Amino acid sequence: MQSENKPYAPRRLFTPGPLTTDDRVRQSMLVDQGSREPAFITTTQNIRLKLLEVAQASKDRYTVVPLTGSGTSLLEAALGTFTTSEQRLLIIENGHYGRRLAAIAESLGVFTETLSFQESASIDLEKVTAYLDRNSDFHHVAMVHCETATGVLNPIAPLAKLTAERGINLFLDAMSTFGGIPMDLNALNIGCVVASANKCIEGLPGIAFAIVNKQLLHRSDLQPKSYSLNLVKQWEMLEQTGQFRFTPAVQVMMALDTALDLLQEETVFHRYSRYRKIQRNISTGMSNLGFRCSVDSSIQSPIITSFDYPSAAFDFGRFYRFLAERGLIIYPGKLSSRESFRIGNIGQITDDDVNELIAAVGAYQA
Repeated sequence: MQSENKPYAPRRLFTPGPLTTDDRVRQSMLVDQGSREPAFITTTQNIRLKLLEVAQASKDRYTVVPLTGSGTSLLEAALGTFTTSEQRLLIIENGHYGRRLAAIAESLGVFTETLSFQESASIDLEKVTAYLDRNSDFHHVAMVHCETATGVLNPIAPLAKLTAERGINLFLDAMSTFGGIPMDLNALNIGCVVASANKCIEGLPGIAFAIVNKQLLHRSDLQPKSYSLNLVKQWEMLEQTGQFRFTPAVQVMMALDTALDLLQEETVFHRYSRYRKIQRNISTGMSNLGFRCSVDSSIQSPIITSFDYPSAAFDFGRFYRFLAERGLIIYPGKLSSRESFRIGNIGQITDDDVNELIAAVGAYQA
């Protein structure tokens, strides 16, 4: 029996990140380079500019602040840098990762309220509007674009318009969508977008970044709550020297630079179209085998799909091992109301990979 951890065995990661990546992305890491070298400083600057292009964000209004770490660490950095003890933050959540935003904010001592929606439903704009009408003293709102626990895609544009009209800063966790779903940040006018290298950009774990409206960085009342996760200090260092304050993940940055080149070559729109097609093929194939999608197709993201267990007797551990032995890696579910599992479709997943996955699921059922 092939071990699921056997090195160099062909593996397809049907996950929301880390992903199956292009060989060129991995190969770009195979160079030793110092973090203070002029070549790496140039790479860092190029990455920051490319990320602005992906976001359709003007460099006059926005800037990119990368940090070494997970996406969650960057969310903590953003919330910890741009909120103050006198301000109120509203978390709008409909799943595990929205609740994580609330947990991060509360751990930082931010005055936080949470407006919750059902996990299998999208955020309701009318209810958010009514809530803000009744509570007009919020300074910030934070939400997740794609709730990766379920695959629900939440609306950005109407919520961005709603907060902008009220003078409220919007934090957007775009971890699972940035680079995979078109975004026009100039039009959306969001204060801070947070994402990471290892999802739709199809890079590798270890680097995350914030795309920040410069007005936030220039505020005089900021009270950053961390030394190493202070985005203002990191931005100032990048602007003054082109360097990170502390040792960055150099090789991961080099991989990110290559991944961004490949994204620009494909374009965000065509990557979105590719992801959407693969997601629909997975959904159709699994439905034909008797599996039910956990959320309605009208709010389904092109990133990851959650499926309910087909019966109470379903053994996910056994199912997972059966697929992993064939080099097909999926994720357990994160619904709190019922048992589920998830199949992602971003990264270098092909139609042949999907066909192999569906055939393997069918073989498991036989």
